[in-house]
Amino acid sequence: LGVIRARETIAASQVQGSEPHFLGFRDFGYSKSAEETFRAWGEKEVLRRMVLQIRLLRPDAIITNHDTSSGHGHHQATGRTVLQAFDAAADPKQFPEQLAQTGTSTWQVQRLFVRARGQAEAPATAQAPPQMISIDPNETNPERGTTFAQQALSGLQKHATQGPWPRTVPASGARMIRYSLVR
Repeated sequence: LGVIRARETIAASQVQGSEPHFLGFRDFGYSKSAEETFRAWGEKEVLRRMVLQIRLLRPDAIITNHDTSSGHGHHQATGRTVLQAFDAAADPKQFPEQLAQTGTSTWQVQRLFVRARGQAEAPATAQAPPQMISIDPNETNPERGTTFAQQALSGLQKHATQGPWPRTVPASGARMIRYSLVR
């Protein structure tokens, strides 16, 4: 299953013009919680590998669609780890062996956006209410001549083992996509 899904991810990345990076954890089917996933993968090991990728790739921003508290356990675990890795990648006390062995350095990502399906993903604080960013997927990409929603659906359709997916974008268009700037 893991090999098939990795191939599907590679095919989807080609649709969107991106490069996937895998952390190398076994896809063991549907899990119900992050805790169940962490028992199989090891919570600290997930964080270690994600921090290494951040330090190697050095992104200015991280954008995640992964919910931290509902849905697939693999996605919950990923969502929780992204929040931790944002800070850990900049901390020289976190996984110092990476700095010595790989020649990387710490890296502070500047922004972390989390898909806003509800307020649970990005709680507001008294000091800093969440900033919301809205994306209209119905806009046309001038370079490709298709809407971003059509491109996203084409990518999703490459994930055949996780469908079924719709054949087309609804005539009324796709819903707005919102992200919370959480850090």
